[in-house]
Amino acid sequence: MSAEPILAVRSDAAALGWVKDAVLFRRGVAIADLGSREVVLVDSLGQVTARQGGEGYGPEEYVSLTGVARHGEGLVAWDAYHFRFTFLDGAGKHVGEAAMHGEMPERHDPTLLGTFADHALVELRRPVILSGPPDPARAREDVHFLVVSLRTGEIVQRVIRPGEEWWAARLGPYATHFPIVFGHNILSAVAGRAWYLVDMGSLLLDRYEEDGAHSSVEFEHDPVPAEDVWVEAVIDSIRGEVNGRQLGPLEFSDGTVIDRRGVSSALLDAPLPARAHLPAVSALKGSPDGLLWIREFPLPTSDSVLWVALDEHLRMERRLRLSSDVHVMDFDEDLVLVLAESEAGAAMLEVYAALPPDQPSPDSQEAEASARE
Repeated sequence: MSAEPILAVRSDAAALGWVKDAVLFRRGVAIADLGSREVVLVDSLGQVTARQGGEGYGPEEYVSLTGVARHGEGLVAWDAYHFRFTFLDGAGKHVGEAAMHGEMPERHDPTLLGTFADHALVELRRPVILSGPPDPARAREDVHFLVVSLRTGEIVQRVIRPGEEWWAARLGPYATHFPIVFGHNILSAVAGRAWYLVDMGSLLLDRYEEDGAHSSVEFEHDPVPAEDVWVEAVIDSIRGEVNGRQLGPLEFSDGTVIDRRGVSSALLDAPLPARAHLPAVSALKGSPDGLLWIREFPLPTSDSVLWVALDEHLRMERRLRLSSDVHVMDFDEDLVLVLAESEAGAAMLEVYAALPPDQPSPDSQEAEASARE
């Protein structure tokens, strides 16, 4: 990846409120600004070329603008409150809408993962719900992956998988939970005209075609044992985060009052479970050229992490080694979109040029040499 960004978009300079989502678009960036409830288009020179939307309940407005994705020559914006897709042309102008409809779980947090052909992939994660005794217990959320027709809004395919692993406790109507250390989760992404699922704990990859056809392939990998010092470091980090929160009492309509800090502290005082091995992968991203980018799970002692791109035949096409603290939001051909932070603490989107496939970075060459050894 290039040492310096070829495009930088500062949230203060572009008058952005809350960058909730962003994708590469026409060598620039399309941004879902949850603060202003606007889709903001920035060109390759860093100039804002369009703002569409605003807060409201009517057409061309948004209540919870949480996603934006490429679709053909234009864009699709996602309002998680209305379960509504808004279609924009290449200039950012409104050209239509479609509301998603069909059976959905009662509790959900809908996220737009991308579009392929005339479909969108929406993820619904159900929060952990405990119905048993109040003792701490393992729990795992259900994740619904819904393929939705962008023409009709109808759900045409549904895949349900176990999601993130939690260590949870219930006290009356209140439940609190923390992720199991090095626990597993389910990841998904759209790449080209297909979408993919992978569980973090393995390299079993599921591919779903436009027509609903499904295939699976499992890649070999050597699990890395989770060392005790790494586990303790994660637990200490969680404890520090909880202790830093302003957690006051929580009162319910029936008069029940819960000491949230006490429940959280008691849960952390119990032996917090940890997986014996590190997960295999930590992120999944797709690009419109059909490449599926898989991020390995970084070693706690390493300051870099490897991204591997697979083509539509699941053959390795590219490798990219980045700093482990780089937050990649999108790939598109030879560009990488990164969410960063300015020296003043403002959110900033940066676009970098990726090296051509026949010119691997020195770090990638070194990694390949180590793998062969």
